[in-house]
Amino acid sequence: MTLSEKRICLINSNKVWGGGEKWQYEFSLRLLNEGYRVFAITKHKSDLYFKFQRTNIPIFQLEINHFSFLNPLKIIQLYRFFKKNGIHIVILGLTRDMRIGGIAAKLAGLNKILFRRGSAIPIRNNLINRLLFKYMLTGVIYAYRSNHQFP
Repeated sequence: MTLSEKRICLINSNKVWGGGEKWQYEFSLRLLNEGYRVFAITKHKSDLYFKFQRTNIPIFQLEINHFSFLNPLKIIQLYRFFKKNGIHIVILGLTRDMRIGGIAAKLAGLNKILFRRGSAIPIRNNLINRLLFKYMLTGVIYAYRSNHQFP
């Protein structure tokens, strides 16, 4: 499979611009420039959505909250999006994105389901997160940068 046939989808449901959104936007452009087919899923009219509008990256808007993973209709929407667009890899930006996106990606048969973590704050050690890390995710991208100087 050539790079242009590899289809990568990045999901970020945050409304405002921050470090994770900057990383997702810049990483998406880098992937696009390297020849990948890139898709983005964002919150409706978010800062990231408006940034992606200035590119030729297809955008799918979806309202995701902390309980969206309990909504079968939203899971089916994501599942259909992945299938319709032939997505191979999904990169999930927030914990809430990981929950719904991980489930939909697993159901759609994606081989690479990655969670991008940009914070040194630990993820809550609860049953849902443990199950997702054990059975859904295939990897974690750790993208934390500190401004602290070490001697």
